Amino acid sequence: MTELVVILEKLGPRESATAQESAALTMRESTSRNVIAEKSGAGEAVVVLGGHYDSVAGIAGANDNASGTAVLLAIARKLASVDLPFTLRIVPFGSEELGLLGSQYYVESLIDRDLEKIKVMLNFDALGSGSGTSVFGSSELTDLIKATQSEAGEKIAVTRGISGGTSDFASFQNSGVPFLMFYGDDLTRIHSDCDTIEFVQPELLDSAVAAAVALLQSPEFAEFVDLE
Repeated sequence: MTELVVILEKLGPRESATAQESAALTMRESTSRNVIAEKSGAGEAVVVLGGHYDSVAGIAGANDNASGTAVLLAIARKLASVDLPFTLRIVPFGSEELGLLGSQYYVESLIDRDLEKIKVMLNFDALGSGSGTSVFGSSELTDLIKATQSEAGEKIAVTRGISGGTSDFASFQNSGVPFLMFYGDDLTRIHSDCDTIEFVQPELLDSAVAAAVALLQSPEFAEFVDLE
């Protein structure tokens, strides 16, 4: 445990002496973990599905990001008995809210050969609020999601990204891995006391699951992964 003492100096309008006040900040070390589940495929290529399971301290985090964790579990269940031409690696990351620490640690811990096997990263974060499911990411993958969404009967809005925030996809993007970020189009309640279960819409989670499952099973996606 480390104690940091901050000294504040204040000068009154006619004072020549300095008044000092001190405040003590206690810092605590704790352990964060990534949870990794893997479904082996026929080839060496790996597709990572990620989404953080932590929340801001003192906040319920129903949308940010219990919604993403629920979507990961639902995708895993739907694809459990499906043969895929690539390995599917599902990773709920820890400590995203502290600066993407879990996903950064994961990527940095990989040797070059193992990182090269990761051909795509799909990230799921804050999916439960808004009028629909949105995605942004690498242009080749946004083109694929447009092509496959009609097969799933879902309408997924392709956007340019989110303003003033990021998520675990960035750790993979910075290492050159193509990515898609799935999210709900209303982010106004995240990091607030209003991020509670009554504002999470199950149909939006269903939409993200259906779109991702359709994409992962499409021949076009398999071809993209193999070409990469």
